[in-house]
Amino acid sequence: MSNTGLPVKLQPRTAPCRGDTAWHSESALLACSFAYGADPLRAPGTAAARIDAALGISSTPPRVLLGDVELTWRDESRLHSIELRTSRGQWEPSSLHIPSEHAEKSSMTFEFASDVNRISSIDVDVRVLWDATTTCIALRFSDAEPQGGRWVAIADKVFAYVGAQQTLMELRFADVTIETGSPS
Repeated sequence: MSNTGLPVKLQPRTAPCRGDTAWHSESALLACSFAYGADPLRAPGTAAARIDAALGISSTPPRVLLGDVELTWRDESRLHSIELRTSRGQWEPSSLHIPSEHAEKSSMTFEFASDVNRISSIDVDVRVLWDATTTCIALRFSDAEPQGGRWVAIADKVFAYVGAQQTLMELRFADVTIETGSPS
């Protein structure tokens, strides 16, 4: 595991974003999906973009594989989902606080080299931490405890800890639902 984290690019988020996270016991899938409200600063698309949308033509959204964690985007800046196959036996019990609701609201992207399908893959170990008291799960990409950086709100219940060198150290999911069935 690395001490350095993963280089990340943050941009202020102007639209409300809701993140719903659930772990599904039958499939051992931790899945977080994102829903966005209207963005008052997003200008209407170009005529070509509106035509492409009406015809269902779209460019392939970026996808990043951080070890076993898969992140997909709706477009260049809005996350679509974060997924990880993990069993509860792999979760390390931990005391996790829920970052402040005053955390800076940001969108998050990576600038890794990608293949022709816009998929980037980085081999990294991920630790899964679990706090049953706060129903909080953390995905830690560094062996160091988060310090010297800041928490940013990717969504209302999804936070990223960004180190001093603008690197992703941890993703933290609040109010995780434990499902006994497979995802729909």
